Amino acid sequence: MLPGKLTQWGLDLDGESLRLSKIGLMFSWANVAGTSGSTELSLKRIIHFLSTTSGNGAFDLPDGVKGQVMILVLVDYDTTSAVITPDNFDALTAITMNANQEACAVVFDGTNWHPFATYGSPSIS
Repeated sequence: MLPGKLTQWGLDLDGESLRLSKIGLMFSWANVAGTSGSTELSLKRIIHFLSTTSGNGAFDLPDGVKGQVMILVLVDYDTTSAVITPDNFDALTAITMNANQEACAVVFDGTNWHPFATYGSPSIS
């Protein structure tokens, strides 16, 4: 049972999202494993926990909506890099992660994705 103050805020945690309905705030996440070919990341999730243990590390990031934020975190790395290729990336090409817990946050300006924060040493080129 949640404390009364939390229930007044409408706190919902369903395994893939956290909603605070009183202020309309929602955080959602997905565990995404690379598959053969390239795996498209969902625009319905804010945080993507990426895995390359299947030997596949190509991820596509489609165009979002203006102001949309994505946080990309490599959590399951073996020997295959995670390479995230946005459809439009402000004169850049890709984000490459080569170690567990490397991360990159990007924001969409209506035309391009722009990196604005990193953790570890992901390569942004």
